[in-house]
Amino acid sequence: MAHAAAKLSELQICASALSNLVQHYVLSDFAKSDRGWVDALIAILADNAEFIARGQDASFQNKVHLAMVAKGFGQPEPDDQTGDNNSK
Repeated sequence: MAHAAAKLSELQICASALSNLVQHYVLSDFAKSDRGWVDALIAILADNAEFIARGQDASFQNKVHLAMVAKGFGQPEPDDQTGDNNSK
């Protein structure tokens, strides 16, 4: 049992190191000004990944959208000065 726990610990350390390397590589293409929404999106995607695993794509999209709006990203801009967001 101790051997299995040690192996699990090793795997967790490797996964963490790999995640940091991948995140740096992937995120290095984004401008620093984009970092806020990119970090938020990554966290939200991870938090809601269970919906993808269950095949609930629509729920996943909805949860991600609502979480991004709640964090202040992706809010629709008004079409005109009146603040009306409806299409013509």
